[in-house]
Amino acid sequence: MHRSELIEVIWPGRDTETGTQRLYESVSAVRAVFGCKRGGFDVFRMDKPEKIVAFDTTVVTCDVDLFEETVSQVTMNEGLHEAVVEQAGQARTLYRGDLDIAAMADAPEATTRRDELRGMFATAMVAGARAAMATERHQLAVQFAQDAYAADRIREDAVAALMEALCLAGRTAEGQKIYAQYSTHLIATMGLPPSRVLRELAASLFPAGDADGGVGPIP
Repeated sequence: MHRSELIEVIWPGRDTETGTQRLYESVSAVRAVFGCKRGGFDVFRMDKPEKIVAFDTTVVTCDVDLFEETVSQVTMNEGLHEAVVEQAGQARTLYRGDLDIAAMADAPEATTRRDELRGMFATAMVAGARAAMATERHQLAVQFAQDAYAADRIREDAVAALMEALCLAGRTAEGQKIYAQYSTHLIATMGLPPSRVLRELAASLFPAGDADGGVGPIP
């Protein structure tokens, strides 16, 4: 990335002189953390004439890149349940919570990126839950589905996966509670019931008379 672009992303609005100094200090701090001088290597590739700053990918790997690649494999392997379960587990290990954007609070692209990665995680966890259910690993399916639901509590496929996984694990009352909470939230915020697909799923999972989540019968 060009030095001026990097400065604008990390310290938006800074003048060139101040931004360049802060970048120099930050690069020096990173090198110190990695012990570059002591180890005789560098984690950066610096092109001074072109003013380009980049990590040396032969030395540094990024867990975000690995995470995105793993989620891509989860999507590509849909239907190959064993592979999806394994890759969803890898994605779960790589994703250790939301991207920390505290230092870039004024950069809208940082918020967008955080939300994008969170959505990718939820997608992988839903796929992992479905694959685990297909291979009768119901407790693992619950764990995957809970992670997807925690990432996005109003994402319908995450709600559906958690409902099903809980019921298959013998925790029907908990699955029903998740559905009721989701239904209540939709009605309160949007004035709409869950989709017909989700309501039909609830009707198939929960005892007669207890499946409407407070939204009434399926028309």
